[in-house]
Amino acid sequence: MKRRKKACIIAKGAGVNFVKTSISFGAEGATVHDVKLMREAVGEEVEVKAAGGVRNHAKALEMIDTGTNRIMLA
Repeated sequence: MKRRKKACIIAKGAGVNFVKTSISFGAEGATVHDVKLMREAVGEEVEVKAAGGVRNHAKALEMIDTGTNRIMLA
């Protein structure tokens, strides 16, 4: 199991309100792959925040379509 997915499962078990893709200072930032993986891990009970890499309207819509509940614009 990937570390990111495992971390999301642990976070959900700990009762968090949301999980976050990355910090906004990274080179890549949020990716559709990451959001899908995280959404799969936490289900609908926990929100997913896409952080970093969301720099325009099209990317924001893509993240929403993938399962993001929160977006941190870069």
